[in-house]
Amino acid sequence: MLRQKYICLLFLLLLVGGSSYAQNNTSSPYSRFGIGELENVTGGRYNAMGGVSIGMRSDIYLNLNNPASLTAISRESFATDVGVNLEYTDLSSKGQSNQQVDGNLGWFQFAFPVTSKLYAGFSLQPKSSVGYKILATKLIEGTQTQYGVSYEGTGGLTQAAFALGYKFSDKFSAGGKFSYIWGNVAETQREAPPLGQSFTIDIFEDTNYRGGYLDLGLQYDAKFSENTQMTFGTTAGISTPMKTRSDFVIRRNYGTGTSAPIDEDFDRADNMRLPLELGAGFSLKHKLKYIWAFDYKWADWKNADLNGSDKNFQVNQSFRAGFEYVPKMDILQYRNVMRYRVGLRYDTGYLKVKNDEVADIAMSLGVAVPVRKEKSTLNFSLEFGQRGNNSLIRERYMKLNVGFNFWERWFFKRQFD
Repeated sequence: MLRQKYICLLFLLLLVGGSSYAQNNTSSPYSRFGIGELENVTGGRYNAMGGVSIGMRSDIYLNLNNPASLTAISRESFATDVGVNLEYTDLSSKGQSNQQVDGNLGWFQFAFPVTSKLYAGFSLQPKSSVGYKILATKLIEGTQTQYGVSYEGTGGLTQAAFALGYKFSDKFSAGGKFSYIWGNVAETQREAPPLGQSFTIDIFEDTNYRGGYLDLGLQYDAKFSENTQMTFGTTAGISTPMKTRSDFVIRRNYGTGTSAPIDEDFDRADNMRLPLELGAGFSLKHKLKYIWAFDYKWADWKNADLNGSDKNFQVNQSFRAGFEYVPKMDILQYRNVMRYRVGLRYDTGYLKVKNDEVADIAMSLGVAVPVRKEKSTLNFSLEFGQRGNNSLIRERYMKLNVGFNFWERWFFKRQFD
């Protein structure tokens, strides 16, 4: 009966998750470029540790960022991780500021053993988010007369993935994850009327994306002593061609509420390709109480093909470090099975605006609270960060992540009936 209710809950989360990802998850003006603001989704535990994941493996916490880590989960278990986030952003530029609050379902993933060596997992999460509103001015060509222009965009991309991990030995595992990426971005450019005119020019562009992405991962465990163990990991991400279709509508809108087309509505079909991404990382465990981890990621956005977008892109490098501390592994004392986490992240970003990179630097703090005497936990993390700089638009943000890691014993034989 419990399993039936649990399966129903999984399907409900899938339905809710698929619909909620269509909503805005950002208010960043930088999401106007490329495919939007990339989402740093690593799950309830790893968000609090700066997003480290490549060299991390656990029998409790899921990590589909490196599919090789699936082989660490218990052979008799079914593990689920679901989370939500809430973000407060302060935007400032040239002495002006604006505050925004955004929230969404952050991630959903589950995994289970297929055989003693083969493990499977599934994840659903946002890939990128678009949500901006920008006011600017333009000059009428050949004059000094200005008129107002507004740019507005909403939408983003969603990623659903199926992963497999295979355990070649107690020390070496490999895995692969195939993702299907899809989404919609709606953008509007509205030009206010020059003096003497009573209409606006509206340009609507609606773009649909769909395609695939393949992630490969390796992990190797090295035990240095009875109490010290290190895990090394590598990942590689390879894109397949993504199909895009853009619908354009250009109209003249009058103050009376009527409108008339300027050009015929038209659409454009094209292909694009996300960049090659490589990563390496390690984690060091000592006495089951201390975990240190570090990740490095490299993505070639400079040579990515993004559907005719301008080439203000660069190689994106990401540096992440995390630490976890468990005071004492005593299940009988509630406070001593709580886990405390801290992380740092520096990301150069994949954009260049006015020859300045849009870097992102953040610090995170978190705690895991047990919810019963099994292995399930509530994971809380708070991230403080800054994107951009004073010469562009500076974003200071605070993001709250709340995740529920549910561990259930499913695959075992009863000894007594």
